[in-house]
Amino acid sequence: MLLPRLIGHSEPLDLLAVAEHTGRHDLLDIFEGNSLVPEVVGPDRNRDSPATMLETSGSIDHDPVADFQLPSQVFEFAINIEAASRTAARFPTLGRSFIDAHQDLHFWFGHWSILLRVKIRILVNPAAGGGRGRRMLPFFRQQAAAWGGELVVSADAEDVRRHAKQSVDEGVDRLVGVGGDGTFHLIIQELASSHCTLGLVPLGRGNDLACSLGIPRNAKEALDLALQGEDRKIDLGEVDGRYFGVYGGVGFDGEVAGFVNRHRKFLKGPLGYVLGTLSTLATFVPPVIRIVDDEGSFEGRAMFVVISNCPRFGGGMMVAPQAEVNDGYLDVTIVKKVSRLELLRVFPKVYRGAHLDHPAIISHRTRTVEIQLDRRQAMFGDGEEMFDIGPEGKVIRVRPGVLRVVTPGAGP
Repeated sequence: MLLPRLIGHSEPLDLLAVAEHTGRHDLLDIFEGNSLVPEVVGPDRNRDSPATMLETSGSIDHDPVADFQLPSQVFEFAINIEAASRTAARFPTLGRSFIDAHQDLHFWFGHWSILLRVKIRILVNPAAGGGRGRRMLPFFRQQAAAWGGELVVSADAEDVRRHAKQSVDEGVDRLVGVGGDGTFHLIIQELASSHCTLGLVPLGRGNDLACSLGIPRNAKEALDLALQGEDRKIDLGEVDGRYFGVYGGVGFDGEVAGFVNRHRKFLKGPLGYVLGTLSTLATFVPPVIRIVDDEGSFEGRAMFVVISNCPRFGGGMMVAPQAEVNDGYLDVTIVKKVSRLELLRVFPKVYRGAHLDHPAIISHRTRTVEIQLDRRQAMFGDGEEMFDIGPEGKVIRVRPGVLRVVTPGAGP
């Protein structure tokens, strides 16, 4: 249970008035084993109906109350899956507001929402941000303790997935990932289609997923949002059971991503993608790519194909400026073969999303896309190598709303 601290409250909350106003006559215990907070009872002291509610919420060790007023000490709002940011901002008016339990528990008192039990875990990639994750471990450890949560530190990529899977298996409600797009890519492999919500603290080179979702760049602000913010469902791209949150790409982009990964110790921030582009350009030979999707087909030599779930990739390149993470579509961007000089001329426009009117660029939305290449090349998702694509092809699909993620101002 996450009740970090108690705060003074000047006005008692008349629960009897709440019950009369809302027509709900069962009161919900909001603090396990604390006699200051009322147990579930009704205005007629009947405990039969509340007993069912207690069983649903998993609460135990309750103390009955002698009246229907919440004492002057009430808990500070900790986390609410649906409306934390909104309600926390109005918390001083709690004494004059109605209480509403989280909709998944099927309890309502007016317009307030309270999450009874939340299990939080913070998963830190210590290598993220050139070791910044490691340097900030004391801060994350302190915050985890303050929220009654747990801190885990990954040893490598495989360990990130192991911790994410373990979090799902152990019933963690909110897993806060601290790292970059690669870290988040590994985490979503386990969190997709689960009950567990992902919070993001971006410390990587590109941070494209976090930026696309409006997550603050400041680590402390991002953590505060991840712990207290609302969540919403977003789409993911899926290929053979593997997911991507930002993009999947083949061709020139894949080779650039490979270059950046091979030199990740020396290439920091978006500059790595610029240097990777210039280095790859000298030797790149465009493959013959065949695309079949909802809009038709394309076949020919192409510089690259990017299947986007987010508007940006590569540390800020707005390759698909119209892409949305919850529209039920993926955005396909095909760049047909052009000269090296022309690619360099167009390249700066990508950072502004001003490249789509170029005659060599095809862009549209789709739910499914099949890709074949005349030679085997690695497909990268979120900057991480996923698998090879060759003449046998791969089918990429959108999976709508399969990931719950904390974002500013999110809704159900």
